[in-house]
Amino acid sequence: MKAIHTQETHPHLFDYQSKNRSTLTKQSQESHSIQDDEDSPSHLKEALRILAILPEVDIQKVTTIKAALKLGRIGVNPEHIASTILDYYRGVDK
Repeated sequence: MKAIHTQETHPHLFDYQSKNRSTLTKQSQESHSIQDDEDSPSHLKEALRILAILPEVDIQKVTTIKAALKLGRIGVNPEHIASTILDYYRGVDK
């Protein structure tokens, strides 16, 4: 199942993007000093520029997972999740 965001179903996403596009572009130019480094490859500069304007949370993926949980297509094992989180913070590799 592929989650599709439209302005009709998720107007807040489109409002945020349109209101913040110039701010995000400016932040991306200012936030990565490596972009000004003459020795950096252009593809690295471009990747950093793209990463700077992407949201930290993949809304499409979150929506897909929420729908799958709601429909019972995937389950949740709280004990396993808790154990995995603890292992991560303890530095345990499995």
